[in-house]
Amino acid sequence: MPAKPRTSATPEPRTPLTDAQRQAITHAIADPSRFAILQQIARQDQLPCTALTAHITLSPATISHHTKTLQEAGLIDMARAGRGVSLTLRRDMWNAYLQQLAEL
Repeated sequence: MPAKPRTSATPEPRTPLTDAQRQAITHAIADPSRFAILQQIARQDQLPCTALTAHITLSPATISHHTKTLQEAGLIDMARAGRGVSLTLRRDMWNAYLQQLAEL
């Protein structure tokens, strides 16, 4: 029987996370402040980094540290936009993480 052709409605297979990626994500979201930052980023397509300081009572240096940890874990992308930085949730990584948790 011939293989079914892939259509645009067929989701691409997810690449499983490595142990190191899974551990980095788990570490990143274990901190309540980082998880709160991740939740804010997830609510919008792109969030200016300066918008985080308006909602979280952390210093800009601490926010910078937390966003760097989230980026290194692969959970967010940080893109320069003029003098600022725009933050975006990497839903592919988040969904892959959730998928692996669901398989426990």
